[in-house]
Amino acid sequence: MPDCTHCGDGMNMPYSCKYCGGEFCTSHRRPEDHACPNLERARAPSTADRSTTTIRQTAEQFDAETSIWKRIFAWKWTIFAAVVVLAVGALAIGLL
Repeated sequence: MPDCTHCGDGMNMPYSCKYCGGEFCTSHRRPEDHACPNLERARAPSTADRSTTTIRQTAEQFDAETSIWKRIFAWKWTIFAAVVVLAVGALAIGLL
């Protein structure tokens, strides 16, 4: 049974730190809890996190800018469809 690199306690399920390579118990599994020498690298956001955030912000901004146009077009097509239905109905009964 391996021992925790930080406190020396035996553990059934060790956690391996991907930043320093040490094996730690449940209490010291996070880099902040075992004074990881690569703590700054552990705290830096990854490139994937930044690009996902940028995409999310861009999508939200696009939705905010175009939402009024979406509403206008939605009503425009709804009114157009209603007029077509009424015209077809009027033709069917011989009013036009």
